[in-house]
Amino acid sequence: MIYDFWIFNRRGEMLYYEQWHRTVQVEENVQEAKLMYGLLYMMKQFSSRISPKQPCDGFNSFCTPDYRLHLFESGTGIKFVMRTDPAVPHCEDDLLVIYSRIYVDLVAKNPQLKVHEPITADQFKEQLNEHIRGLRYFDDRGSSGKK
Repeated sequence: MIYDFWIFNRRGEMLYYEQWHRTVQVEENVQEAKLMYGLLYMMKQFSSRISPKQPCDGFNSFCTPDYRLHLFESGTGIKFVMRTDPAVPHCEDDLLVIYSRIYVDLVAKNPQLKVHEPITADQFKEQLNEHIRGLRYFDDRGSSGKK
């Protein structure tokens, strides 16, 4: 089950947020976005400092009893973050598809959009939502309600 999805630019600004199966729904909570980016920053720093091999690429997933966090970071520092049920295995390939086939095509190559500003394009939102809802682990309860 997928709870939510975030995109952050390299400066830590939230570019996009969507939620699906959260029991606590939020309306673009700026404080939660800051907490999430702070967590990503600290985990990356922590991972590189304790790594037995250098250089370290940081981390790409961790799991708690309540959720699994998945991270894909592009070469330009755009971070794609998804929180899922803890039973979902790391979905790096799915985040890579979102980046390469949806984000690059509909945001990065779109001359009307600026890469490091919030994503407001309806076509991006629709294709992303369609892609995520089509993932095999989107909803393992049989419900399909959004927000």
